[in-house]
Amino acid sequence: MEEYVITMYIGPMFASKTTELLTKLERASIAKRRVVILRPGVDSRGFLSHGGRKINGFKEVFTEDLLTFDISNFDVIGIDE
Repeated sequence: MEEYVITMYIGPMFASKTTELLTKLERASIAKRRVVILRPGVDSRGFLSHGGRKINGFKEVFTEDLLTFDISNFDVIGIDE
């Protein structure tokens, strides 16, 4: 039986939720896990955190594309607000 884990980062604005998510995803990518981050397409800044942290080392998919995207090819899936 496969094991699944759900981790949620909850808090007010500027509480480093996205920074923590990116740290977790980057660690998984370094560990050779297949990583994808899902995020809204309306946010096209190229970075996720208020500190300007960029997406490095893993695939980015916009939530609008979920119907045609096969997430079963990934070990770790991050979802940003």
